Amino acid sequence: MRYISLLESCKHQPSLNTLKGLSDGLGLTLSQLITEVEVEAAKLDRTVD
Repeated sequence: MRYISLLESCKHQPSLNTLKGLSDGLGLTLSQLITEVEVEAAKLDRTVD
């Protein structure tokens, strides 16, 4: 659980292997996962402005 907290607080960055494992677990390609993250980040940026 601590690892996830470090990721969420931007105190740690996941390795490529971790990202690949996440994408596999979610049934997405790595590029699909990154696209989803970028879309969600853009939504957050708009709510902050």
